[in-house]
Formats: sequence, structure tokens, C-alpha cells
Amino acid sequence: MAKRKKKSGGGAFGKMRSANKAVTPMPAYQHNPFGAGTILKSIRRITESSNFQSEKEIERFLYKHVIGKTEEEIARIADEISPPTPVEQADRLIDELPADITDEDAIRAARKALAISQDCLSAWLLLGRCEHDEAKAMEYLEEGIKRGKERFRDEIESVHEDLGLWGNVEARDLIRLMIEKAGLLQNAKNIDQAIPVHREILKWNPGDNCGVRGLLLLLLIIKRELKDARALLDAYPNDSDTTMAWGCAFLSIVEMFERTGYELPEDETLEKFKNPQDFVKSFGPEFDQAKKDIKRATEINPFVPILLNEAGLFALEASDVATFGGPYEAIEYLHVWAIIWHATGLPMIFMMASVPKNIKKHLKNRVIADEFYDVAEQIQDYEGPPWWEQFDEIDPHKAKGD
Repeated sequence: MAKRKKKSGGGAFGKMRSANKAVTPMPAYQHNPFGAGTILKSIRRITESSNFQSEKEIERFLYKHVIGKTEEEIARIADEISPPTPVEQADRLIDELPADITDEDAIRAARKALAISQDCLSAWLLLGRCEHDEAKAMEYLEEGIKRGKERFRDEIESVHEDLGLWGNVEARDLIRLMIEKAGLLQNAKNIDQAIPVHREILKWNPGDNCGVRGLLLLLLIIKRELKDARALLDAYPNDSDTTMAWGCAFLSIVEMFERTGYELPEDETLEKFKNPQDFVKSFGPEFDQAKKDIKRATEINPFVPILLNEAGLFALEASDVATFGGPYEAIEYLHVWAIIWHATGLPMIFMMASVPKNIKKHLKNRVIADEFYDVAEQIQDYEGPPWWEQFDEIDPHKAKGD
């Protein structure tokens, strides 16, 4: 690990590391616009269009006629029971597109779907994602959102507290459109406009299958809206998600600074301590909650503090399937949050103090161990400059494979 010179920062947000140029971290979005669930949509049409008298009757029908069938066979069964509407035909056209389709083919498919039905939300989503002009992309997204709000007006008005709109497979593209809109706003650094979009998504989908709460938490912290950030965490008590746990730790440290008016001492004072752990231990009881939250975050994912100090962090790649509490999940978190941790004073000291002394005890799970060894190999192969010297060159979207 490369060594970095400390600076006295003064305050929770004081800089501790020298860097070329600090930038506001812009969260990247990871979701596949294709394959919104053809099988689920077909099964819904089957169950809603048939005169089943009980759940048992539905189960018997599905077991006899659906289980073991291919996607195409299930779609044909649904078509025989209930002919697809134009919007269902358009949705299916997009759902069946291959994931590796080119932008040009995707655009052609989207326009073909919209020729069948202008209410095909996944087509508007595709156009928005494939459009390089941000203003035009926003127009496509806004049109899709407008049509989605009308199409699912009743569901929005009576949104279920647990599943929300995500419980309706057809409505998921409306959530995706909103996420894409928030992403465009954030890329343009229109955080004030992105925050209410995130809030609306969570209102429609409080179960938050897409991880929006973690992105909203980051934006609220960046805007120094600490009370709102705490309220968001309180809305998801005992959340064991890596982003929320480490986000909670960051917020607790900043809150303690705000309440106590704490200032980081000069370098000479810091040098009296052998390591960051001893320095953190010197804090009084007013920092007990921050220590507790850091400890909990480390227990949930100990690989966050381990990987933050690696020079090639933004060159590390994670698998599409990340084990809960493992290195890949830590990479996904740090590709979004690393900059704000690094650019601060007190939080970064707490982070450095939380690095586990014995990594092996966290590698007892074979899958997590395999992830760690893969990441370690990537670290050894990295030969570039430390990421903290390249703030202005870091693109979270590229880092996460978008």
C-alpha cells in the first residue's frame, strides 16, 4: 500500500489526503433494461384471466401446465387464455431482446415497440439509455415516466407498504425510468433535483429492491442535510446492507463532530499516537455511538476498510453476483463512496482504525474466500498510480462496468 502524507484538516469534512482535484462522487446505476420478466408477466396474465377459485387451484394449474415449460411455451399458454394487448406485445418485444444487443439494434427495437404501443415503458427506457445527448435522453425518460404514471395511476395511489410498485412486474420499468432520470441529474451535478426523484422512488417502492436508499443517503450527506440523512436511516432500522451500514457509520462520525465542535489536532499531536486505533480510543464517551456504528459496519463488511487503501481500487472488478458482506460488495460500495471517505478528516481516521488485524478470520466462508483471492490477484496486477491521486479522472460508471 502506498503511503500518503497526512494534513491537519480541522473538522469532520477536513481534507486529509493530497490529491490532484476532488470531485463530487456520482453514484453509478446497475440495472439491466432488458428481460423485465416475460415469464412472470405471462403467469400474471394466466392467473388474472382465469376463473380460479382459490390459491390451491392456481397452484394445481401452474404445476400441471406451467412448471417445466420454456418461456415461449408459457407465453403461448397465456396468449391462448388471454390474447395480449398492444402494450403487452410491445413489452414482450423488448423483454426478449438479448442482453448484449448493440445500441443501434436496441434503438430500432424500441421504436418498433413504440409503433405498437406508446405506453411501452421499457422502450422509452432503452431510448433514454442509448441516447448520448443528455437533454434528448431526459426527454425520452420524462415521456416514459409520464405514460407510466398514467398507466399505473391506481397502483401509485394505493401503493403497498411492503412490495410497492416492484410487486407489479409491469410497473418495474417505471421505477427503472425514475432511477435513470436520477442518474442523469446526478451526472449533471443537479443533486438538488435528484434528491426528490429518489424520495419519490422510495415512496412508490418502500421495500427498495434497487438500492435507491443508499444513493439517497450519500446525496443527503453531500448536501449536509444530516437530519434528513438520519431520518432515512431510521426508516430502515437494523438494515444490514453494506451501503447503509457504512453510510450510517460515516453519518454518526459527522454528527458527533457537529454536536461537539471537535477539531482535528495538528500533525504533531497525531504523531504521538502509534496508530489510528490508539487515536480513536482517545475519544471521549461522546463518540461512543460512532465507535459502535463503525464496529457494526465492520462486522457487516470488513472488506470495505481493507480495500479502500488499495491503489487500484477503481480498477477492481466485481462479479455480477456479489456475496453478502464480501469483497465484491465492498468494491461496489467503494466505487461510489470511496471519494467522500477519502476527502474527509475524522471519518477517514475512523475508517483506517477499523481495518481488521486478522483477515483470515473473515475468509472462513469458501465463496467469500474465493472472491477475496480473485480481488487480491487483481490488486497484484495493478501497476498504475494510486486512485487518490486521480480524483478528477475517476468515472464511477466506467469503474462499475456501465
